Amino acid sequence: MDYVEFRYGGQGITLPLHEMVNIVGATVNINHSKFENSQNTALHLTDSSGVIENSIFSDNNCGISVDSTNGVANTAYAGCFGIHTTGQILSSTALEIKNNQFIRNQLIGVEVRSGTAPIINSNIFTDNGYPIKIESSYPVITSSQLVNSTTSSNVLGGIAISGYTHFSQNYTLKKDLPYILESGGPDMVPYIDAGATLTIEPGAIFKSNFNIGQKPAFVVFGRLIASGTPDNLIVFTSLKDDSRGGDTNGDGGATTLQDQEKDWTYIGFKPGSGGNFANVSFYYGGYGASENITESYLLADFPVAIGTLDVQNIAVGLDSFVPQYSGNFNKINIYQMQRAGDVSLTFELKENNQTVAIAGPIDLRAIPDDSPTFDFEVTSLYASLIEERTYQLFVSATSSTDGLAIFGKAANEKPAMAIYGIRSVPNPNPALSIDAGATVVVQ
Repeated sequence: MDYVEFRYGGQGITLPLHEMVNIVGATVNINHSKFENSQNTALHLTDSSGVIENSIFSDNNCGISVDSTNGVANTAYAGCFGIHTTGQILSSTALEIKNNQFIRNQLIGVEVRSGTAPIINSNIFTDNGYPIKIESSYPVITSSQLVNSTTSSNVLGGIAISGYTHFSQNYTLKKDLPYILESGGPDMVPYIDAGATLTIEPGAIFKSNFNIGQKPAFVVFGRLIASGTPDNLIVFTSLKDDSRGGDTNGDGGATTLQDQEKDWTYIGFKPGSGGNFANVSFYYGGYGASENITESYLLADFPVAIGTLDVQNIAVGLDSFVPQYSGNFNKINIYQMQRAGDVSLTFELKENNQTVAIAGPIDLRAIPDDSPTFDFEVTSLYASLIEERTYQLFVSATSSTDGLAIFGKAANEKPAMAIYGIRSVPNPNPALSIDAGATVVVQ
């Protein structure tokens, strides 16, 4: 179709069938055409290929909706067309939307849904609700131009990632307009599904819309790779932050942020997930996060030197140690231990010859006495430690028969072991929440 005009269609049609022009499973090329004043969606493309170029979409509810029957439907109606989808299957159709103008479309200029992957290149967006909105889809978006002429909270300057989104396929988000992470409830959070990797190009900016109930801005079950460069940082910040990516929320600077304000929550990594952050900056995150976290640190280490040390019915003292920080005793890791016969261990912590804490006796009979050497961890010694004071740890092995404990021997001729404390430290990055079993590297 060349030089065709469509106006005032899509009137009075029952939802979700509300498009002015509907194309399903076809190849279509549209050039130098106009789509104006549709009550709902001007152009709806389902499982269709082709090129949409050099055309104008203006004053519609929505400009273009790219859709597929591959989408796995949820239950609530929303968006330009149909019901929310999770896009579990990647659409194979080849569609390109380029060199078009999207002007004053009330909700969205281009909506991409249901596993579709169109190329959206070199389009101009003026005064749309959202220029582009992604929901469980994989578009390649490049060279978008934003030329908004008005300041309004109903005219946003970024690419929305719907809170219903599930990225279930490997996908790369390119540097373009800022991305707006939509979230607002228990089921309205973008997800990276298990087995999928979301990669972010250097220079991409993400702005989180404040969410209800302290829900995360992103939930990761798969992998999130955000590798920027020193000259092209990746940024995660608040939608209210006008200093990075411009006035994306369209309020003309009416909302401001203080340096330490926490305006969005965090990116949540679930067990088994992974992530890598390099040259990434986080601003205004950590709403609802703890100001401090606890971390374990090494108090003293007496590694194995040579040989073994047998301990039976006596207390053996280690060299003294001085904590660098105030905190709590955490654990003892005994290197290369064995047992012979019936034996129990007791640990005693002293300061100035005064007992601070005792743990034991710990019965070792559950450990086979012919087992190879192993590292034995003790976590039952509870004590508060004060920095720069001197402490000493004693260990004794007792037996009702002739049992004994066999330790690796340290260079000081005493049992080889490491001693750990735990302390409270400022949360280094409250914008990241990492569950046990997740592997996340921050550089």
